Parts: sequence; structure tokens; C-alpha cells
Amino acid sequence: MKREWRDILGVVGAASAVLGAGIYTNMYTKIVPFEETDRNITVHDSYDEISRLLILDSSCDDHRFKQTADFLGADLTCVNSHESHLWARDHYIMGEKMYVPFDTTLSGYSQKYFRAHTLHLLKDVADNHDVTYGGLPFWFEGGQILAMDNYVLLPEMFRSDIVVPFVNIEDVFQDEILFVPNHVEGRGSLLSGHIDMYVTPINNNTVLVGQYAPLGENDLRMLGLGQIENKLDEEIVETLNDTAQFLSDYFTVYRVPFGVVNNGEEDFFISYNNALVSGDKMVVPSFGISLDEVVMDVYDNFGETMPIPSVDWIESYGGVHCKMNTLDVR
Repeated sequence: MKREWRDILGVVGAASAVLGAGIYTNMYTKIVPFEETDRNITVHDSYDEISRLLILDSSCDDHRFKQTADFLGADLTCVNSHESHLWARDHYIMGEKMYVPFDTTLSGYSQKYFRAHTLHLLKDVADNHDVTYGGLPFWFEGGQILAMDNYVLLPEMFRSDIVVPFVNIEDVFQDEILFVPNHVEGRGSLLSGHIDMYVTPINNNTVLVGQYAPLGENDLRMLGLGQIENKLDEEIVETLNDTAQFLSDYFTVYRVPFGVVNNGEEDFFISYNNALVSGDKMVVPSFGISLDEVVMDVYDNFGETMPIPSVDWIESYGGVHCKMNTLDVR
């Protein structure tokens, strides 16, 4: 999730774009101008077998990265960044190309959250691994785009002409688009449209969807996040249920626990959906609580699983799927 969504063409953003464009274009080259962005693309399925795992992180020494690569039988590319919470999947997806949003000077939103040095990191990765580099004609983050056979899953916020102002999004992807419910009344989009926090494609026919589950008192203590309590948010519960109902028209849907806790100042999300699926192998978040076993029983139905301790990633609003990306598939 990481942050609240803001309209990319809001008044503040537009003003920032005008004031900041000169600074950014002087410091960095515009990598993908709008007129050169792609249409009619194919996105690899979210469960394709990964042959090279990509990490962008301030510390490539985290043993979880190598542990995951070894489990998947994948090569590992880790690129050090001075960003302490740079999510590898946040800013691009991998289809036939490595895709990024066009033009870092688009708005104040992109200047703040999509710093131009990140584009250059990605371009270096592409150049070093013979990957073609391209752009999509709208603002996106990788956690907002999932794919299954013949379908691309997007948050329903992408229906908006404000969020996708310059192109018909139906023309961007070859496959049929399914717009996943993500609207929370009065607060914009659930999890900033990062549907990978509550939707997990497992195979062509199966998807897991989060279901609100309050944590027991012992589990709340075991998380180690301080004084926290469950937060029952009826609108989030409704959105999760609407998502399960919607996707059940296309796939077999299984539900997995999804927790919401609050420390008196902010919400944290206990997401077991933010998992990495590679063929019949799945790397699943683990939090050292009793719900872990319940979740593993679900994932074990579909292949070999490996739990990854993920409590520290809760505090930066992400998880396994956010932190690790697919550079290449078999």
C-alpha cells in the first residue's frame, strides 16, 4: 500500500509540475516521452515461473532475498539504492519489456514518489540484462497490476479519466481488463489501488482474496508492533467481499485472512495475499502468529510453500510481493 492515492492531475500536482519540470529535465533525461509509450501490450501472468528475481533495496544483504531465489531456483539480481523503502515492484511491470510510467515531470505526485534516480536504476538493470525498456502512457505502480491467462487485473480507480487522463486504458493491454473493486466511500481507493495486498492469482483458474479476520489478543502481542488493537472497518470488509464476489464470476476464489490493526495513529495491514507465486512454488508472508498456519493450509493446496518472516515489512506498508519482482520468466 505505502501511501494514500492522490489524483495525479490535482491542482497542487499540476502546479508542482510546472514549477519542477525545469529542475527535473535539467538533472535527468526524460526516459520515455508520452509519444513513445506502448499500446496493446502483453503482461506476463502473475504466477509464471520466475527465472531471475530482481530486488531494489538499500541493503542487498537481507538473507530473505537469497533464500527466496534459492527456493525458486532463480538467479538473483539485487541493486543497491539509497532509498530505504524502495519497493522493487512499485514502479514497473515485466511483460515483453521493462515498463515504467512515462515522464518523471508529469506531476508533483510523481516527483515525490517516483524519483528520477529510480528510473536510472531500472534503465541500468535493463541494459545489463538485455531487457528492452519501455513506458506505459499512464501513472501506475506495479502492485496495481496483476495478470492471469487472458485477463489483466486493475483497480477500478483506473476507470477514472483523472487517474488515466491521456489514453483509453482498454487500448494499452491486449488481454481483457477486469476492474477489481477498490473504492472506499469518502476515502478514495483501498490500499492506494495496490490490489496485490488483497488479491493473489495462483493459476489460470484460481485466485485468493483477503477476508477480514480479527487477531486474537496473543497474536496482537506476538506481532511486536507495540500497543495495537484490531480495527473493524466495515468499508474495507465490504470491499474485500465485493472483490471476492466479482472475481468468482471468472475464477475459483479462496479466501485467506486479512487483518487490520491500529496503534492509535495509523493502520497496519496483515496481508497474506502479498505473496510471490512462481509456477507451483509460493513464497508467503509469515508473521509469527496463529493465522500463519491457517494460511499455509490454504496455499499448500496449490504447491510447495515457503514462509518468509515479514513483520518488519508491515511497518513500511508492503510485503513479499512488493519487495521482490520478476526480471525474467522461464
